[in-house]
Amino acid sequence: MMRTTAPAIALLALTAACASTNVASREAPAPPARDSVRYEILLGGHAGSFGAEWRDAEGTLRGVEEIHDRGRGPRRRTATRFDSTGLRAIEVREEGRDIWGNPVNSTRRIVGDTLYWQRGADSGRVAIARDVSLAGWLPSAGETGFWVRVLRGRDSLRIAPWIVPMVISARPVATDTLRTLHGDVPLTLWRLESHERPLGRAWLDRDRRFVAEVDAQSTFRSGLQSFERQLYATQERLIAPRRAALATQLAQKSDSGLAIIHARLIDVEAGTSAPGATVIIRGNRIAEIGNDGSVPIPVGARVIDAAGKSLMPGLWEMHGHYGGQSDAGRFKLAAGITSQRDLVTLSADPFDIVARARRIRSGREVGPRVINAGGFIDGTGYYGGPSTVLVDSAAQAVRWVNAYADSGFVNIKLYSSFPVAFVAPTIAAAHARGLRVSGHVPSGLRAEQAVRLGFDELNHMNFVMLNFLGGDTIDTRGTGRFMPVAERGATVNVEGPAVRDFIALLVQKHVAVDPTLCVFESQFTSARGLPATSDAQRARYRGAFETMARLTLALHRAGVRLVAGTDNSCALARELELYVQYGMRPAEALRIATLGAAEYATLQKELGSIAVGKLADLVLVEGNPLEKIADVRNVRLVIKDGAVYDPPALTRAVLDWP
Repeated sequence: MMRTTAPAIALLALTAACASTNVASREAPAPPARDSVRYEILLGGHAGSFGAEWRDAEGTLRGVEEIHDRGRGPRRRTATRFDSTGLRAIEVREEGRDIWGNPVNSTRRIVGDTLYWQRGADSGRVAIARDVSLAGWLPSAGETGFWVRVLRGRDSLRIAPWIVPMVISARPVATDTLRTLHGDVPLTLWRLESHERPLGRAWLDRDRRFVAEVDAQSTFRSGLQSFERQLYATQERLIAPRRAALATQLAQKSDSGLAIIHARLIDVEAGTSAPGATVIIRGNRIAEIGNDGSVPIPVGARVIDAAGKSLMPGLWEMHGHYGGQSDAGRFKLAAGITSQRDLVTLSADPFDIVARARRIRSGREVGPRVINAGGFIDGTGYYGGPSTVLVDSAAQAVRWVNAYADSGFVNIKLYSSFPVAFVAPTIAAAHARGLRVSGHVPSGLRAEQAVRLGFDELNHMNFVMLNFLGGDTIDTRGTGRFMPVAERGATVNVEGPAVRDFIALLVQKHVAVDPTLCVFESQFTSARGLPATSDAQRARYRGAFETMARLTLALHRAGVRLVAGTDNSCALARELELYVQYGMRPAEALRIATLGAAEYATLQKELGSIAVGKLADLVLVEGNPLEKIADVRNVRLVIKDGAVYDPPALTRAVLDWP
């Protein structure tokens, strides 16, 4: 057990008490200890999480971090000892809980030229150079400032984020000024890197003390968090030209067109494939399709030999989240995803996704084309979602609906803390503007009630399951939306009258379901998912997941439209594999993630299948996904909007901050 001083114990007792009560605000003061610093952590601009660091009477550096994310989030405490220089960390102890409440306990200690480590029940040791310093010891982002200070006057140093050392260096890349009530605060953006690959970036003051790290999750020295958008905008000006240059570098275009020959052509509408096909692409559209030898290849066209491979339409990620200034879109493109429905961008600016979609459309950023469906609205309070769009009146909600509609969004997403009294007027406003409404079922309602109020789509199968578990009597703003399903989900009778009646209602109202099964597979069946104290409890969780999967198949067989998404928690391929594992034919699963998605987005005339005149969004895979759905993982080439992308090049690329 980590030794703590009296002030630290007081802080930890206060935060533990806050975590166990249902209050609107769960903040803790900075610890009353010397050299103490408090940090505010923002999730998509939403406050409520914090970190702190301080030195105890013995000189040990202690840290605490609590992420309050709708009733879940890691909570950890660290204690770090340094050598006589005060600059080299030689022991790091960490304890706490992970996002689901599973215990975390680890120790790393350097003695001479040996690093001893323990993580849970595992332990070991490894030889290490005597000048290596342990890293990863501050829960907050303040460690970045520490390394920049240590590097003052040095070209580099060696650190061990876990047990494998790396060489790091730091350099300044930009400046800005915060104009506060107490005067101007000049800042410098520093970049930490290893062998010229970026490790992180942070804004530091003139004394190289940490001020902010700004992204989808931002951390600020307490009192300065209101400057998040200003610093984000400064970073955007820095990254924009490099992001555009990377997009140009990765997109291979041919002025004379493309010719794909010897392909096995996947017809997702018919669920069949045909070998020996040639597809001609001119510009960004499919110009001709025919048997090999029957279609003339344009002079100068780039020829792609697809022998032994299948050519299928680009995949659709129907529950994705762009966030911050990362370039994660290239990884999805490398996996064959050419279109993504974004269901809320994780940023302090709810309209950040509009600019991102424009950049991708114009070729200034790499990623799937974007469908803006994340018109997110939630209620105020501690359990409010990761967004700044939190309302406390129906009038506010309606104003946000109109703002989203004016900005080109196609969907309003209501969330778990959205007040029940606001649901009907908000849905009416959305439908009046031609927008669909989807989301979590707001706490206090069951899925059936949400559908009768006008929901067009239900996100996540746990809310469908809660319909049969007394969901309107459960506080689902926090982990209540997961635990009752895990504990009692296996008792739901998929063939029973209650389920049949509900499915009939979904069919009658043309309501779609976004299952995100792969999310619950990891939560309910993994040792790193929901905490279980016994084998029997883990078995109940697994039974609940299997019932959830069987219910998903029942929805599909009854004619309920499914849309395949991952919530950024797993591979889209895994979602499709689960559909097939529990009874769907590979052709059905593939259609859901291609033409079915395009139909739902009303873009089937342009996308979703391989046909003359449609946009050239195509994926070349090894194998035949109509026979083995897992073959969608074997992506060899991606074509999006007529440009060719090499998957290994996409995954190797680095968005190089200046």
